[in-house]
Amino acid sequence: MRASKVVSSVIYNYLSTGFITVTGFAYTAFIVHRMSHGRFGIFVLTSSVIAYSNVLDLGIGVTVQKMVAERAHGGPSDEVTTIVRNAVAIFVVAGAVVLAVLLGMEPFLGSIFKVSGENLHLFRITLAIAALGIGISFPSAIYTAVHQAHGDYRYMSILGICNQAVQVSIGMGLLLAGFGIVALVTLGTTLNVIAFLFKLNHSRRRFGVRVREGKSSWAVTRQMFSMSVWIFLMNVSSHLIFSTDNIVVGAVLGTSAVAAFQVALGPSSALQVAGNQFDVVSLTAAASLRAQQAMNDLRRLLLEATRVAAAVAMPGLVVFALWGRQLLGRSFVTSYSTLIVLSIGYLFATLTGAAGQVILALNRYRLVALLSVAEAVTNLVLSIVLAKHIGIVGVALGTTIPLTVMAFGFFIPFSCRLIDLPYSHLLRRLVLPAIINAVAYGVLRLVAGGPHLFSNLIVLVAACVGVFAVCFSASFLLDPSERATYLGMLRELVLRERT
Repeated sequence: MRASKVVSSVIYNYLSTGFITVTGFAYTAFIVHRMSHGRFGIFVLTSSVIAYSNVLDLGIGVTVQKMVAERAHGGPSDEVTTIVRNAVAIFVVAGAVVLAVLLGMEPFLGSIFKVSGENLHLFRITLAIAALGIGISFPSAIYTAVHQAHGDYRYMSILGICNQAVQVSIGMGLLLAGFGIVALVTLGTTLNVIAFLFKLNHSRRRFGVRVREGKSSWAVTRQMFSMSVWIFLMNVSSHLIFSTDNIVVGAVLGTSAVAAFQVALGPSSALQVAGNQFDVVSLTAAASLRAQQAMNDLRRLLLEATRVAAAVAMPGLVVFALWGRQLLGRSFVTSYSTLIVLSIGYLFATLTGAAGQVILALNRYRLVALLSVAEAVTNLVLSIVLAKHIGIVGVALGTTIPLTVMAFGFFIPFSCRLIDLPYSHLLRRLVLPAIINAVAYGVLRLVAGGPHLFSNLIVLVAACVGVFAVCFSASFLLDPSERATYLGMLRELVLRERT
């Protein structure tokens, strides 16, 4: 996977993520204003229950992505087709299990979720529709992995943007015409099935993946499970690390503290979302390079992906440190310290993204999984203990301390050691972005650091975008060793898109 392909893949990821995030926010606000709180609650409950079906992925999606990426550079092959066939077979069974479980929940939905009357009737209908869609399209994740393994993020981004655009436009039309949540869920389910069929057909035409021509192989299935079980363990650990803080806050400090914590968690977690766009691309590239024994390219991938992640995430910390109080609002100004502590933790988590993918590509997933479990347990214990002493800041520290230790004590140094890259060399590549962002913070602290500096949220957001643009651009334009390389890749990308 060429460097320009990696860069363009990340750009496509950002475009689709940005479009889906912005339109999704507007779509949600429109839905809220067009239906009652009870009906909207049913809509959210249906989406939340369906989201938990992803647990039956069992890490196989990432496993298929890695296995196919290791073989994709050689073109279409029977081996790739066999891998996909066996993975699809597993996911067909998993989809049937999900469908059966969700339909089996139908008689108990009222007691489980405290829903009754007309809302319960609607909940049963929407969940049944969504469950049927999941049962049909569950193997879609395998075809997503195939596209990612071949580095075709352009197609996946365009498909995601089109799917979202159609859903939002038709969904708004349905609401304006007087339809309700049953129509919205039916629309979303139908579009997901259609997207699945598009991915299936494109995989066949573009990559020569024809499932019917593959072979059922217990050896291949066993090989997939030998890795996926550890990936699954890592996913569970990640969920515990990043998705249980609000539960800890509510259990230890009470529900009133959850809102104060959430307003700090939302902006800080955006740093992780920004960095995540590199991770899936890094795994594809690292697995392909490792299969081709291109160790010099693998070392460069780790260096540059980590540096780019720093250049993307560090301006966020600068913005939060400068204007976090106004961003949170007067009602939650006491959450400022929590915002900063969490942002530091999420920044360091972002820096470990490429390192983690390199470690996976080099088949060290067992060690990563076990350490991830230890990190999750440490996170939970620290958060509970510190919450009792210093409140929501303690929960933030309980997350940030393990993330920091794992980033600079394991992920980054261990990945460097695996590919014979001096740890000090990678740290030196992070110095320039760190200095640029520190200088930006110092200058803006002097000239634009006062409270209530901005007249409204739009002006504040514009200022934040300006800081990001300046710091991000400077991190590349002031780097003499790579400036020409990145400018050349940008010109190549523009020319390719024009043609």
